[in-house]
Amino acid sequence: SGAIICWQDKRSGNWDVYAQHIDSSGTILWDTNGMPVCAVVDPNDRHPEMIVSDSNRAIICWVDYRSGQVRSYAQKVGDEIIGIKENSENRCLITDIRLNVYPNPFSEKTTIRFMIHDTGYMIEKFSLDVYDASGRVIKSFDHNANKRSFTNEVIWDGESDNGIKISSGVYFCILATESNKLVEKILYVK
Repeated sequence: SGAIICWQDKRSGNWDVYAQHIDSSGTILWDTNGMPVCAVVDPNDRHPEMIVSDSNRAIICWVDYRSGQVRSYAQKVGDEIIGIKENSENRCLITDIRLNVYPNPFSEKTTIRFMIHDTGYMIEKFSLDVYDASGRVIKSFDHNANKRSFTNEVIWDGESDNGIKISSGVYFCILATESNKLVEKILYVK
């Protein structure tokens, strides 16, 4: 059934891991430039390795420094979703969702980088919000996806939607789609 290939490149300025599936006739089956497997803001992903999982699927492993130390990560990639059902309302099947905040903790500004990849339908609904410890939304970021796959980033200066500087403390950045939710804890210090 062709081949799944993985590699790392620096198209974003960092070493990120990408993959591509080519069928037996040489037709590219995923995004033209490859599907991002790991594309986080600061860490340089290193040494991707891959093993065959089962029909048209593989497991890609790598190490990166997102937590300030070397850690190993893995991602199963393939042509179909395992364990997530299609949402008939907006027909979006998410295969990968990533969220990274750097620097963290921060005092002046921080970069919130997120990536969403689906199986071929347009991504129509998602939200990116920052909550305080009591569960109130203090900052909402507006984005219009209308793409199959994208990576985006926003700079947050520690101001609420009302333009008021937040107080020092723990906050939670939540990236939510119809079927997935990621939470990243953020520490703001003055």
